[in-house]
Amino acid sequence: DSYLATLTIEPGVEVRFETGTGLYIGKPHSSYSWVGYWGALSVQGTVDNPVVFTSNATAPGLADWKGIYFRKWTGGSQSLLQHCVIEYGGHTHNANLYMDQASVPIRDSVIRHSGGHGAYLSSSGAAVT
Repeated sequence: DSYLATLTIEPGVEVRFETGTGLYIGKPHSSYSWVGYWGALSVQGTVDNPVVFTSNATAPGLADWKGIYFRKWTGGSQSLLQHCVIEYGGHTHNANLYMDQASVPIRDSVIRHSGGHGAYLSSSGAAVT
């Protein structure tokens, strides 16, 4: 896709989120249902060096940040969550990981300490292994 940008996060990186923030991939434009923000997220941590998505709070708590959102028009074939930890999210939609009409593989990952659901899938076919 000519509109597809991929954010690649290297093994061992820790991504911290302030309260009220989150990571959105493929969020559709609010005015035109056919226009989208195309994108992909490639997270390929390792057993010894997972990628961590967490709160920036000194003493993190449940639902500190929004979470990771994959929406329609996500480049699902280019996206991957492998050997990652997603924690302390769920401020919006009550989930650390939210997929709406998106299918992103999740492999060997930990989703914990959410404000609600660990992962919420709506009209999605995510492969979790």
